[in-house]
Amino acid sequence: GLAFLGTPEAACIGQEVLNLLKPINTTSLYRTDDGGPDIQQWTNMGVPGAGLWTQNDKYFWYHHSGADTMDIEDPQTLNLCTALWATVSYVIAD
Repeated sequence: GLAFLGTPEAACIGQEVLNLLKPINTTSLYRTDDGGPDIQQWTNMGVPGAGLWTQNDKYFWYHHSGADTMDIEDPQTLNLCTALWATVSYVIAD
């Protein structure tokens, strides 16, 4: 799912987007007070933000390190994460 930072109204929209992903069990919206360094510049200005929230504890073993390369990623997990972000991007753009 997504770790989300934003208004309650924006969270409702985010949850509706995630509801579209029930077939791949990617439906959780976790409210957070910290969007992380990747998006902090925008969330500090009030722009809603989200980050990947995954049960894959190995994700952060390599995230933003020199070893953060495609060959260490699990292809199935990567496909599911790509589906999540593609859906979020499409709905928000629309």
